[in-house]
Amino acid sequence: MKMHNTYYFKIIRLYFVIAGLILFGVTSFARVNINTSYFSTATAGNFVWWDKDADGVQDTFEPGLEGVTVVLNDQFGNIVSTTLTDATGFYTFAGINAGASGKTFQIWFKQPLGFQFSPRNGSITATSNSDADVQTGNTSLFTLQPGEVNNDIDAGLINLTNTTLPLHTLQLTAQLKGAAVSLNWIAENEMNTDQFVIQRSVDGVNYQTIGFKAVAGQVNTPTAYNFSDDIRLLNNNSAIYYRIKAEDNAGRFAYSNIAPIRLNKLAGIKAWPNPFVSDIRITYDCSSSSMVDVQLTDNIGKLIWISSFEVSRGLNQLSITGMNKLAAGFYLVRVTDRNTNQTFVERVIKQ
Repeated sequence: MKMHNTYYFKIIRLYFVIAGLILFGVTSFARVNINTSYFSTATAGNFVWWDKDADGVQDTFEPGLEGVTVVLNDQFGNIVSTTLTDATGFYTFAGINAGASGKTFQIWFKQPLGFQFSPRNGSITATSNSDADVQTGNTSLFTLQPGEVNNDIDAGLINLTNTTLPLHTLQLTAQLKGAAVSLNWIAENEMNTDQFVIQRSVDGVNYQTIGFKAVAGQVNTPTAYNFSDDIRLLNNNSAIYYRIKAEDNAGRFAYSNIAPIRLNKLAGIKAWPNPFVSDIRITYDCSSSSMVDVQLTDNIGKLIWISSFEVSRGLNQLSITGMNKLAAGFYLVRVTDRNTNQTFVERVIKQ
């Protein structure tokens, strides 16, 4: 009887040993074949709204804007994703590859026809402000960590067509030549307009009046105006912004577009906005009066655009215009000074 029980105990023990080996083998096999890779993602987005009082702050009475194009770029300007705002003005970029330890991005809001961007009010971390640059529509660079949801990236837009004066055109351009900025604007259908008020800002938000122009044009006839601003006392600023305010005797008014001037203190050139949509402005610091040749080429050297400009000693602003039909991609801006034979090159991105 004892031998019989011992036999059965051995059989049972052998059974458990075999079962353990099988379980260990299966477990080991499963462990080897588990896929432990993962894809770290983040989310960014929020709101584009009609800033009716033009203060750069979201108010409860201000509605969202539908159909505004929003582009997510990486830190080098490469497009990651594109979307449109929905019927209530909201947008979202979901499933953004944030890597293992975070990546840096920038959002570009494409300016709709008839609007301009609100003043940038506060930092990109604020919840109810406008984060778009007033000229380019780009936000500042920001970093997304894996799993992060950033729903505080907004843009305010001011409706330029919602004015009380019947002006058909009020288009301003600004050109820097040495110590002065030449302002030129064209107005059409100046019925009831009494005067033009020239305004300047060093922060893009707060404007002061620096001059006036009386109306000289006829109804339905485009009329050109000009004004020169001495900026020798403003050289400590990195940028200056101009706009024209058209007024009538009843106190009604309309604004032109905003024309910026960059005061580049570094030798060489500075091309902006970058990325660009249609026009490129170039700041060039010249040691003496000269002629410069400006070229726009693609990455393999094919000539796209060429022109020559007279420049004065000091800072000058040059322009490449009408590039809205150019294919998206990388291009090179070349400026050659005929006096010094120096050539300066900067890469720009077409959105």
